[in-house]
This record gives sequence, C-alpha cells and structure tokens, in this order.
Amino acid sequence: MIIRKVTLGHVVQQFDTDKKQFIHQEFVAGDIVFYELENGASCLPITSKKVEKFYLSYEMKQPDELSTQKFTSHRKKKK
Repeated sequence: MIIRKVTLGHVVQQFDTDKKQFIHQEFVAGDIVFYELENGASCLPITSKKVEKFYLSYEMKQPDELSTQKFTSHRKKKK
C-alpha cells in the first residue's frame, strides 16, 4: 500500500534588486500534516499510524542557478 504524507508549508525567496535576480530560497515545513492514499483518498487514522513512527528529513535542493522570468499578469488593466 502506498501512503502519501502531505506537509503544508511555504517557500521564502530573496530577490536582489541590483542583480535583478533571486539569490536564495528556503523551504519551511509547517505543522499541518495529513495522509492520503495513492488515489488521493484520505487515510483512516489507523492507517496513517503505520507511517507516523517513521521520519524522512526534508532535503529541498537548491538549483545550481536560480533563473528568473518576468511575470506578465493576465488581468485586464482598469481604465
């Protein structure tokens, strides 16, 4: 059986206005965790307990180069 552990969190990115590029990012795991089956269905608590005793560190790897693309909004400008 495949069980997915889903941890909610956020990403913090630093942008250098002189270089006009992102220079760093970090991934921060939150406290909200839930478990789901491979098909996306929620796990029953008894099933998720099979996973809770195991730990796998969060190893978010930085890309060698943080590329930046300009974002163009698709919103219409107000007149």
